[in-house]
Amino acid sequence: MKLFKKTFCWFKQLATNKGLEIQITFGDLANWFVVALESRSKCDHAGIEFRIELLRLFYFHINFYDFRHWDYDNDKWYDYDQITFS
Repeated sequence: MKLFKKTFCWFKQLATNKGLEIQITFGDLANWFVVALESRSKCDHAGIEFRIELLRLFYFHINFYDFRHWDYDNDKWYDYDQITFS
């Protein structure tokens, strides 16, 4: 019997460049068991993420992250007001 996925997503902007996202999914998923806490910096959407996957049936994900994109060439956040397109 194949289960159909049911997904709940919630998002809240907490500050100018910060957001909180929660996702819960029930259904046919990829992994049997995952518990992960990740921290990312100096990259696109940097932040803290916590994830649980159980028995290929349940997925929970909470992510506190930065909306901005990282400028790897200049080692700083992109300043879109200073970008010119030719």
